[in-house]
Amino acid sequence: WFTQGTPTGYDAVFGPVIEWMKKQTGFQETELFERYAKLSGSLNIEDKNIQKTKEMIAGKLGISVKELNEIIEPIQALYAIADHSKTLLFAIADGGIPSNVGGGYNLRVLLRRCFSFMNQFSFNFTLDKIAELHSKHLKPMFPELSQGLEPFQKIMEIEKKRYENTLKKSEPIIIKNIEKGLNTETLIKLYTSHGITPEVIERTAKKMKIDFSVPEDFYSLLTEKHMSEEKEEETKLDVSNLPKTKLLFYETPYKMDFSAKVIKVLGNWVVLDKTLFYPEGGGQPADRGFLIQNGQKIEVEDVQKIGGVVVHKAKGIKEGEVEGEIDWERRYQLMKMHTCTHIVAGCARKLLGKHIWQAGAKKGTKVSRIDLTHYKAFTREELEEIEKEANKVVKKNIKVETGFLPRGEAESRYGFILYQGGASPGKEVRVVAVDDIDIEACAGTHLKQTGEIEKIKIIRSSRIQDGVNRIEFTCGEALKEFEKEWEQIFNSSVSVLEELNIIVKKENVLKQLQEASLALSVDFNSLPKTLERFLKEIKQKGERIKEISPEEYDKQRKEFEAGIKEAKTLKEICERIFDFWKKQEKTLEKLRKETAKKEAEKFLEKQKDGVIFEIVSLDRKEMIETASHLLSLNPELTVIFSNHTGYVVGMSKKHDMNRTIRNLCKEAGGSGGGRLEFAQGKAELSKLIKIKENKNISDFF
Repeated sequence: WFTQGTPTGYDAVFGPVIEWMKKQTGFQETELFERYAKLSGSLNIEDKNIQKTKEMIAGKLGISVKELNEIIEPIQALYAIADHSKTLLFAIADGGIPSNVGGGYNLRVLLRRCFSFMNQFSFNFTLDKIAELHSKHLKPMFPELSQGLEPFQKIMEIEKKRYENTLKKSEPIIIKNIEKGLNTETLIKLYTSHGITPEVIERTAKKMKIDFSVPEDFYSLLTEKHMSEEKEEETKLDVSNLPKTKLLFYETPYKMDFSAKVIKVLGNWVVLDKTLFYPEGGGQPADRGFLIQNGQKIEVEDVQKIGGVVVHKAKGIKEGEVEGEIDWERRYQLMKMHTCTHIVAGCARKLLGKHIWQAGAKKGTKVSRIDLTHYKAFTREELEEIEKEANKVVKKNIKVETGFLPRGEAESRYGFILYQGGASPGKEVRVVAVDDIDIEACAGTHLKQTGEIEKIKIIRSSRIQDGVNRIEFTCGEALKEFEKEWEQIFNSSVSVLEELNIIVKKENVLKQLQEASLALSVDFNSLPKTLERFLKEIKQKGERIKEISPEEYDKQRKEFEAGIKEAKTLKEICERIFDFWKKQEKTLEKLRKETAKKEAEKFLEKQKDGVIFEIVSLDRKEMIETASHLLSLNPELTVIFSNHTGYVVGMSKKHDMNRTIRNLCKEAGGSGGGRLEFAQGKAELSKLIKIKENKNISDFF
């Protein structure tokens, strides 16, 4: 800044970006600002006495600290936004996503701070525009930034809405905390729990005419509090004096057995000079199998790697020669799953953008999962496209290239994306490349050709945390087993629907099950039983509607039958069943009210001393509706109904219904209770009839 003659280092670093921002906001550099810029070098944000330094600077300028803040704070906000937006653009271009976890937490802190400044000073520009200016300014050195502009814009749109929603809900929370008294701990809690920045609190405090200023070190304290160190758990065995184990699974990944020498026995753990057993790591489970010694076959229960030494959990092995056999079917399925993981990640990145980054993975023999960063949940259409693209890669039968490269060469050739599966220790990096679809450092076992996978199926996706989506998938032999299970569930569901005389096409079985279960808000494994329950309830509701209004019943039945015949898929059938079930419920509500009005007139004639106690031919909801209507006609009434299934309902504004219904049902062999004015229960009908015939209901009040 000194050589360029700019007021501050920000002006020198951000050049045309900060010039545009100043022009857009109408900021005019004054002689006072230039004097402040020279003196501001004495400010240190880590200094606990920063306020005293400000007072000193204000004194030298001949103004108060309040006047200094009014002049300086808007330009400080512009500089902060320029700096933060540049950081955000770089991070998003590299696959970072603002969130509440991990590195994304710090990005959201920066972003929320930008939004707060823009609101506080009513700046008339967008962060999208600032990012675009940064991209142009830095293009000679960082041409790749332009590729980050599209995801930047989409992320800003989503994050702005989230921030605005926070603002709408924040004021009552802020007022409550201001009244209690604010300190740094409270400010951190308000941000972490509610996303409320100190700048928003400051504006509310001003409205309340309460003196409050944002602590200078707030954001650094916030970041420090959030940072946590993850400690890697290791198997506690001393292998420090042992040589590195030769890893045969890289040289001959398709070999099933081997010979080796036991060089050390550590309790139940065995160290060999070489091994074909893959140790747990990189989200891939350890191999299983057997070690054979002196004709005895001993199961290998676990395999771990400590530094460069592989340890095998196999009880009873002694030093000497051994033969090893791996569970080949299991290993081969895991190889399929691991290569499949790379393909799914690469296809997601290709279709949705370079911000897609692997946040974690776990391989299994039946189902595997991969966690990918993204600013919103994956849609069903996006998942279908990823699956379709992944199966194209499988069909092309692409060669999977694996090999070790010096770290420097690997990094210069492939860049930072190499480490999306996590950091890779050592001077050499094992690179796994599926054409140009996915290239990353990986220590796992892989196939020779993608065609060996046969077929990939995405089972489900979920938003596991802010900024991260999980995709669960299967392939190979496991997929064949799943397809049998899905077909059984599909057939069971169709079997339940036989009484409706409809034909469902057996195609895209999993998709049909997923969509149908979504229509009924259940897991698709529960679909047959759920359909059975809905059809049973539809029949019961229909019978009741028919009793009250045969005309309405006939009309609805014809509409339902016509609608069901038009349905072609399981989803469409489930939607029509659910819609009809809801329609029946609305019809019954309407008919209950009409019935209540009609029945009420009859029961008014039967009241004795302000009490109506009757055994009626109404269902539980109709009893409640009728009792409620009677009390609306005469609030002095006490109404107790029981029906032929033993349900009891009591309503009164004069007597304690909780006690009355509890005592009545108890004497009639049942139980009940509720509130003072309304209670319900269930009892034996025969005993209720005897009580009605032989006792005075007032005995139970």
